[in-house]
Amino acid sequence: MKKLFKFIAVLIAAVIVAGIVMPESQFSKITAETSSFFKGNSVKLLEDSENKYYYSKLDTTQKLAYVIILNSVKKYPSHIVVPSLSDNELTGMYEALIYDNPDLYFLSHSCSVESYGKLKLFIPDYIMTEQQYKTYQTQIDKKTSEIMSSVNYSMTDFEKELTIHDALAENITYTDNDNAAEASIAGALANGNANCEGYAKAAKYLLEKAGITSRVVIGTATDPVSRTSESHMWNVVTLNGNEYELDVTLDDYVIS
Repeated sequence: MKKLFKFIAVLIAAVIVAGIVMPESQFSKITAETSSFFKGNSVKLLEDSENKYYYSKLDTTQKLAYVIILNSVKKYPSHIVVPSLSDNELTGMYEALIYDNPDLYFLSHSCSVESYGKLKLFIPDYIMTEQQYKTYQTQIDKKTSEIMSSVNYSMTDFEKELTIHDALAENITYTDNDNAAEASIAGALANGNANCEGYAKAAKYLLEKAGITSRVVIGTATDPVSRTSESHMWNVVTLNGNEYELDVTLDDYVIS
């Protein structure tokens, strides 16, 4: 359990005044991207899926922005052309993107959209360099392969879920620091240290690879030691058509 990172989404209206002028070459490039975008250039929405639970709750414009960012952001662009969104729409879309996709751990919990007239540019906030991301992903892939090698696909979904649950509890040490990595699969699977957000996202990441529907959920829980109510993240898992709550963090909680 921990104080969960809050999402911050900001819309910025760029005013062209002395000292705040976009270079012509950059403006021309972005204008071309925008022209292509508004022609509906091969942007295909995802089908609503239980593994994209929060995506399924968005409106069409939010879904469009979600898909465009999801398809582009791993290339580490400085900006991504998106449709126009209000502050609330941007926040809802970005929360859905981060909660549905634990592999976007290289993004912070904040984002912004700059507006140049009709141009709407999503500005990603990266918390690591592209090389650091690649290094983390190699380590994550290695640990994922190690854990998933114990998942026999002749197992029932419950047996798969239990195997993944036990592996995470065995391989992760609970930490309660305000560290972005520990709130992600990077901390959980690469470093072996995570808070509740890292545990829950790692569980979703591995369960999805096992073909099991899962989502992360936000709420509060009572700390076993202090008995105080704190922000918390855990999972809802679907087994045999029924939903069950899964909390690897509390299952791994050691009271000293």
